[in-house]
Amino acid sequence: MAESASAVGTGSGGVAGALQLESCNSPTVETHRPSQEDAAQKAKDEKKAVAAKPGSKAAAAAAASAASGASDQRTASAREKAGLPSEPVRLPEPVKIERENVENRIERLTQNSAVIKAAAMTPDGETLYYVTQASDRYEIWVDRLRKKELKKFGDVLIGGARRDDAKVDLVLDAKGENGFVLASGTILKFKVPKDAGEPKTEPLAFSAEMRLDRAAERAQIFPWVYRKLGIGKLLGMPVAGTGTAVWWETLQDDTLFFGIPQVGFRDEKGEFMETARIDPDIRVANDPGLVAGGRDQRIEAAVEALLKR
Repeated sequence: MAESASAVGTGSGGVAGALQLESCNSPTVETHRPSQEDAAQKAKDEKKAVAAKPGSKAAAAAAASAASGASDQRTASAREKAGLPSEPVRLPEPVKIERENVENRIERLTQNSAVIKAAAMTPDGETLYYVTQASDRYEIWVDRLRKKELKKFGDVLIGGARRDDAKVDLVLDAKGENGFVLASGTILKFKVPKDAGEPKTEPLAFSAEMRLDRAAERAQIFPWVYRKLGIGKLLGMPVAGTGTAVWWETLQDDTLFFGIPQVGFRDEKGEFMETARIDPDIRVANDPGLVAGGRDQRIEAAVEALLKR
């Protein structure tokens, strides 16, 4: 009986061959060319071998990619521990303002058609507070611009005859936490809500007296009564006792001008005010150099004292 054997091998050229040995001992060789799939697989294998070779550009790129992925993972973990969003905040593109013919493209910011007397915006630019003038009162409004929510939360009656030039103001403190409205000789305070809550106004009690006339500053009756009635504190420098009404006269020569004491005021104990000295609660002396530069230390001290109340 004839015997046969077979063996499969690969030559140096990558051609697979099948060798069959027949009983007749006459070998035959069969060959075939690789398919496109085999060529593609071989290219992938060769690429992997090159990438795995230390010092190659592909190996460096793979290491850099792995390091970047690890860094991103550490950053995401740190943001999660800090309570921050997983993705960083993406800032919008800068707003481009076309200033040419801008006067023709101005749009009214508020929805009110009334005259706006004063306005102030929160530091974050989200909320606008303003005061409008109606027929008999000033109205205080809050406008949440992004949400387009408009609401009136306070008003002040116009005292006396209406004046379009009357002083009205609205300001926010440096931190944007409190607001103040000045209208009709009244100061209202409101707290800026941190959420969508409605602000509420409350009157701010204050009392202040300022006299710029030197003769009036030397007077004594007014500050004495101001303190006696408990209206408020006195600020300034001590006032020497006066409290005596004087009758001023001239003679034929009008260069001579003199006064004659006429009426003396007494306190409840019967003592003449002329001998009483008034010391202020807050002692402040103006520096002439600062006054010449337009600064008044007494006004500054009075405002500071009122804000502390």
